[in-house]
Amino acid sequence: MEIERIIPQESILNERITEIKKEVLAPVHADWERAHLMTEYWRHSDGEPIAIRRAKALDKIMSEMTINIFDRELIVGSLTKYRVGTIFLPEFTVDFIKDEWDSFATRDSERVIPPEQSKETVFEDVDFWEGRTLQDSYVPIWQEKWGTLIEDLIEARVTTD
Repeated sequence: MEIERIIPQESILNERITEIKKEVLAPVHADWERAHLMTEYWRHSDGEPIAIRRAKALDKIMSEMTINIFDRELIVGSLTKYRVGTIFLPEFTVDFIKDEWDSFATRDSERVIPPEQSKETVFEDVDFWEGRTLQDSYVPIWQEKWGTLIEDLIEARVTTD
């Protein structure tokens, strides 16, 4: 880049930014903690109004999830225990987790290091959500209107990348 010939990159980035940059370029880790807390609450809340159920699940997540403050942060807060991490939202969909578990770290795109939680714990939670996700409720409605178009898009993993 033109600016690097004028001002060396090392002089632009201070030590804090240089270290954060190294961490941000590290592999992405998947974290199941939020998903497990959501599942724990949802298992025992049948019969509650959906708005109350969601609010109480959020309260459980916010109250019990590990708080992480990473070194050299000026603004803190993270959805995962990793500086570079991703979460699962089992209330939306779980259909891909079992199928792709063994390939998370090696697939062609969106590679992630699988959660630290045991495969058995994750799969127990996934089993609970099967048939209960938002995707499970809207796909039949969409099929009625658009046939298999939506399923075909989900199967093809069409994204905006």
